[in-house]
Amino acid sequence: MRLSILGGAAALLLLSSTAQAQSAEAAACKTDPNYRAQDFTLGKWEVHSGDRKAAEVTMTKILNDCAIRQTWRVPGAESGAVDGVFSYSRNNGAWLYAFATDYNNSNYFLGRAVGTNKIEYTAPPRQLPDGTVRQQRWSLMLRPDGKISELSLVTTDGGRSWTQEYDLIWTKLP
Repeated sequence: MRLSILGGAAALLLLSSTAQAQSAEAAACKTDPNYRAQDFTLGKWEVHSGDRKAAEVTMTKILNDCAIRQTWRVPGAESGAVDGVFSYSRNNGAWLYAFATDYNNSNYFLGRAVGTNKIEYTAPPRQLPDGTVRQQRWSLMLRPDGKISELSLVTTDGGRSWTQEYDLIWTKLP
């Protein structure tokens, strides 16, 4: 019986120290500048491609401020929805963006902060049906006017040249 009580006390002590460590990690998400590097994207946004409204996006903090949830919707369209999660990985020293869509285009990107209020993401290379290897990189950047530029570039020559795929402008909604 005595061993059981000591074992139980040790288990409680272990659980308590684990909970304290998790609490400290959660608090770090709120204050660590790496986790805050993409906070400029938080809020509700209307996204335009040129003069055409392309989508509405909402970016909200989740999981004790350790991640950002993205919901991307195309008003009036039967498809085009995207649900994603952005999170900084202390283990990898990089941002991760993983998303799923309603049109079979799920993917992930690794990112890094570039200065203040800019994050660049890169997708792993993928082989197209014709054998060409395509790679995409895109960035989210806060502009001086308070809007966000989402610029996507692609290469099919191993990065020797990059072509603009799209340049979307996000305008914050009230």
